[in-house]
Amino acid sequence: MAQNNLPERVLIVDDDQGDANALAAILNKEGVNTKIAKDLSTAFYTFNHSPIDLVVIEHEFVELPGLVLAQKWRKHELENKQHVSIMLGCGRNLTASDNALMLELGDIVTITKPFNWTGVIPSMINAYTQNIQRVKLLEIKSKIIDPLLRKGNFDVAAKVADEKLVRLGLRGQKLAVKVYEQANMPEYALQLLKKMNNDFPNDLEVKNALGRIYLRLGEFDLAKNMLESADKLAPNNIDRLEQLAEYYLQNNEPDKSISKYKNLLNLSPESPDLKYTYIEKVSEAGFEEAALKFCKEVTSSIEVIRYYNNKGVLHSKNNEFHTAIKEYDKALKYAAGNKNLYRIMYNLAIAHINSKNVEQYRVAEKVLEDCLALEPKYDKAIEKLNILKNFFAGKSVKLHDQDQDEKAS
Repeated sequence: MAQNNLPERVLIVDDDQGDANALAAILNKEGVNTKIAKDLSTAFYTFNHSPIDLVVIEHEFVELPGLVLAQKWRKHELENKQHVSIMLGCGRNLTASDNALMLELGDIVTITKPFNWTGVIPSMINAYTQNIQRVKLLEIKSKIIDPLLRKGNFDVAAKVADEKLVRLGLRGQKLAVKVYEQANMPEYALQLLKKMNNDFPNDLEVKNALGRIYLRLGEFDLAKNMLESADKLAPNNIDRLEQLAEYYLQNNEPDKSISKYKNLLNLSPESPDLKYTYIEKVSEAGFEEAALKFCKEVTSSIEVIRYYNNKGVLHSKNNEFHTAIKEYDKALKYAAGNKNLYRIMYNLAIAHINSKNVEQYRVAEKVLEDCLALEPKYDKAIEKLNILKNFFAGKSVKLHDQDQDEKAS
């Protein structure tokens, strides 16, 4: 059992096995249970499936910067995982931008390599104790305020935030701002943020929140100033990168937006399909040419076909044919000219047929003809096209089925 004020269970994320083992040895002597992850997939799996009180992340972790990984775990879908203490293992001095981001994220303690008892244990006790205080504050929101928000009692939730959070200083005020946002009170949040910005003009988290509120209120120039100034100081803040990408899209600057989306993709190797979300956002904003260019830069045609074919097949199996058609159509758009599209075209035709509408049957006929133009020997398409033509000729045929081609290529 760990000594008082030390965490019971620690995850060490470090691709240097020697450093990880050295730290584990120090902690094991103090009764701390340790787990080691030397790669990103192991780190995510262990964090998600094991009870962890504190993580020590190598600052220069090869697959993902330590401060970026810290942000992902602070935003974990499970609330108890968001509350884990975080430390940063550093083999060299942090850069100015690293320091700025660490201060912005808050409650992250550094320990210096090579690890030794004197450097590790007091710092870990400090980090663990500090985080307990942070969690107590978060629990006011999760246990008292969030139930009110879920019930739609926004005025009551805001009043509780006024009484229980605002008076607790900067940390409580930052949390109160989030409550006001959730309660659809952006003007109220802005009022508090302006005061906080006057009192703490160098706090990047405050500036980031101001940028977010200004975006929500349509004050785009003010939002841009806040977000861009903070981004220059701490460029790897995931939330801010996403906010800037959204801002640039709204401000008709697709190239700048795509640049930020690319940064986000580089910081999200665990989410390879995220690129399609960003491509679609650029397309939906009306920048079709930019979206097509973006798609070619970050993925391949065959990957596009596989991704949208899988989505379309899934929707079709659930009888969601209209949605399936949209997914298949995206593949035709983003992978235009690829010979392997004939399978997508076949599935698209099936989805149109299963919509059980005569107009859709005509669309399916045209799609099958296009399919066979790409692959003239595709037996399933030949058979289905003949069935359609017999149907149009007034013959009795079995038209509707789920005969999809689940292969992408």
